[in-house]
Amino acid sequence: MVRVYVLLIAILFIAGLLVPAAASAELEYHHNGLAIGVGINQATQNEANESFAASIKYRRYHWEAGFDACMSEDFGGVGDNNFGVAWLAYIEEFNRPADSTYGLYAGLGAGLFILEDEFIDQSVGPLAVAGWDWGDETGSELKAGWFGDSFWASLIVYWYF
Repeated sequence: MVRVYVLLIAILFIAGLLVPAAASAELEYHHNGLAIGVGINQATQNEANESFAASIKYRRYHWEAGFDACMSEDFGGVGDNNFGVAWLAYIEEFNRPADSTYGLYAGLGAGLFILEDEFIDQSVGPLAVAGWDWGDETGSELKAGWFGDSFWASLIVYWYF
């Protein structure tokens, strides 16, 4: 139960930082501001075949930060394993025209695992980000991180506000 409270506090803290900043995002750049998304996640030592992730992020030109709440089956497919990853990344876009609503981007950052210590070696690690904005309100993003000898990745479809 303590883990649930810590997760809720982390989500509210990040949302409190992101929501006021999203209101000041500039209108001419479609992907600045707050986005929510859903997708899948996988970690190396988790033997589950199915997993689910919900995400919230804030993007401002070359920077983005967010929180992925990951829910999956526990080891061997018995029970469940819920955890979160808070992350921050610097991104660069590839040849996006100024008035375009689509484009590719990639970047590097760092992640922090919250509420999980069973299948990762360390809770902080580097991560890589690659994404594709395929509309003025939608996009997809792949995040992959290395946490000691453990690997974690999520593929999320985002809706921008």
